[in-house]
Amino acid sequence: MPSLKVKMPNGGEDYPLNETRPITWRSELLTSNIKIILDDKKTNKTFTIENSHSISPEFAYQWKVGKVKDGGTVPVGHDYAIRVKTLTGHYVDDSDNTFSISAKKILKIINPCQLNVWSLESSRLITWENPGNIPGNCQLLLLAKNSSNGHIIGDHVSINALKYLWNVGNTQDHAHVDPGQYSIVLIAAGNLHAESQLFTISPPATYSITPGIINSYWYSHYRWENPLCGASLDKHGYAPEDADPTTMRVGYQNDYSGNFCLRHYLGHAFRGFLTFDLSQVKGVLVEAKLLLTRQSTTKWQGDTASNVGCCAGSISILDAPFSDFNTPAHLYDQLPQSAGSTTHTQYDGGKNLVIDVTTVVKDWLEGKQPNYGLTFRGCNENYHHDNDRCITIFHPVVLSIKMKPTI
Repeated sequence: MPSLKVKMPNGGEDYPLNETRPITWRSELLTSNIKIILDDKKTNKTFTIENSHSISPEFAYQWKVGKVKDGGTVPVGHDYAIRVKTLTGHYVDDSDNTFSISAKKILKIINPCQLNVWSLESSRLITWENPGNIPGNCQLLLLAKNSSNGHIIGDHVSINALKYLWNVGNTQDHAHVDPGQYSIVLIAAGNLHAESQLFTISPPATYSITPGIINSYWYSHYRWENPLCGASLDKHGYAPEDADPTTMRVGYQNDYSGNFCLRHYLGHAFRGFLTFDLSQVKGVLVEAKLLLTRQSTTKWQGDTASNVGCCAGSISILDAPFSDFNTPAHLYDQLPQSAGSTTHTQYDGGKNLVIDVTTVVKDWLEGKQPNYGLTFRGCNENYHHDNDRCITIFHPVVLSIKMKPTI
């Protein structure tokens, strides 16, 4: 007796979209060509795969999964069946159960890949392929190595955008992301997903820059107590002459000694001047901080304590190349003399003074302001007839810059 029977897919198979898979059947005593139809049981729609195909001798049709006769591609799904029938329609058979058309093997994340090292806070493109034209939106997760819990980095992302710009380390739940190995997981409709190769997240690029000029410049005022003994004298120069070039001295010192014409007053003011070579700094600025370590503080008169507090009173931005004590500058921040903070500065009351100079360095790197450097002034530069002193020595002084690479 003539018969026609679908063999494959006959229920439970998972055919990857756009890959070639066989449709097979068995027939007895039939010579007519057959029509091959895809039946979507979920929507009750049918699609013609082939209008007329020889029933033998191969008893098979090599199908590019998802392609139908009108040139379109059916969406992924789990409720498909194959129907074969003779052209006369006298003999018909359907798959016994439904099979799936899946994109699991089609969705593919291209970047990041195994060789990628992405630094925290940099902007990077996550890219993927979707040759099956899976519709809708997707979700992107960051998954740490050997972890099963991911953090959402992108939600409701169009899957056909094929890319997503990520600020590395940012997650929607504001999770703390440490340097290490991670993968990106893409989840589409129907729980279809793809996972990238493991890649490395590294710390932000950091530059530690020692100032090109780091020294102190003094201005002195010499005055006789008796004007008949001589004229006042003002001088300036590097102070002290034998100072370590990586050491900065800031503050003031007033000395009184002698009697009658030998009695005189000598006032010193010490300013620190710093310049920075930023020619090797590359990328987009994240943060810039000036780190000063206070080695010693000497005080007399009002405060006889030794090695306590800070005598630097302010930091200013140079408006011209450094020349001498009076090189013009404008105020950037007042500095705390004891533990506390000001607009841009934090002082722990001990050795560490941290000044946020991000806006200054940003202007320098972008060419908005010329990079002439910075200057520190003491908390009091007024001349007094006393033996008062407040001097702080800083060493080392380092400009720490965090950058993120450009794409």
